[in-house]
This record gives sequence, C-alpha cells and structure tokens, in this order.
Amino acid sequence: MKTLVFINSNHFAAKASLEVITYAKKLGGEVIAVTYGSQEGAEQLGAYGASKVLVDNSLTTNHKISCYCSRIYRCYYGCFFT
Repeated sequence: MKTLVFINSNHFAAKASLEVITYAKKLGGEVIAVTYGSQEGAEQLGAYGASKVLVDNSLTTNHKISCYCSRIYRCYYGCFFT
C-alpha cells in the first residue's frame, strides 16, 4: 500500500506536517510526500518516515488548489514529475 501525503513547502518543520508523515508510516507501506517549491528542508520528511519526497519546482504558493490536485493525481497514477 502507498500513502500520498501533501506537505505545504512553507511548513516542512511544522508539527502537523511531521505528525502526518509519522501517522502515515504507522499505516504500513510506502509513504510518499508530495510538496512544491524549494527542496530545502525536505530531507527531514524522510527522517519522519517518508520513503520518497517528490518536489514539484514548477508550482509556487501563488497557484490554485486545482494545480496541486492535478499534480497529486498524476503522482498517484505514476506520472512523476521533477
């Protein structure tokens, strides 16, 4: 089983972001964290249980939620981005 977790890149270190990763890991299986913007700070998501951290550099905080949803959908179906 794979669990996708969307993390707001402005809040990598936020307690809630790290708790979501931890709880997803407890479900078992692979945990994939999906985020946007800078990769700086993303490595700590792995320390909390994310087996993969996918960072979409083409999205910024100015994009609408529909952009994020479309990226997560593509991620789920294996159309990974860099």
